Amino acid sequence: MVCGLQTGRLNVVWELCVMPNGGWQPGWMLPLQVSIVFICLLVAGLLLVAFANSERRRKTLVRLRESTTELEDEKTRLNALLVRQHDLIEVFGNGGKGGSAAGLTGNAAEQIKQVRKQGRPGMRGPGVEQIT
Repeated sequence: MVCGLQTGRLNVVWELCVMPNGGWQPGWMLPLQVSIVFICLLVAGLLLVAFANSERRRKTLVRLRESTTELEDEKTRLNALLVRQHDLIEVFGNGGKGGSAAGLTGNAAEQIKQVRKQGRPGMRGPGVEQIT
């Protein structure tokens, strides 16, 4: 509001005020409002990304737990298989002492291959699976 003082002849003080019909508004008000809306949208987007990432991380952890369980089961089966193979070597390899009464030669891996190739009778008893 712009005001001016005037003095009249009768010692009366007149005040004249001039202002725009819409009032005074600073020129930076519109950019401020636009930037506030932009910042709110940016924060909302970041929160959405954070929630989506959290959900993806949770699903990944569930899959990791499942695969860990599967790997533990596989490890148990492979350990049992290894024990059975060593038992076979001992049975067919005369206790693993040098030569072999069953005609097996070489290290343990070679002996296992020879036993598999020969398909010795009596190897498959109750509870023993065929190893291929």
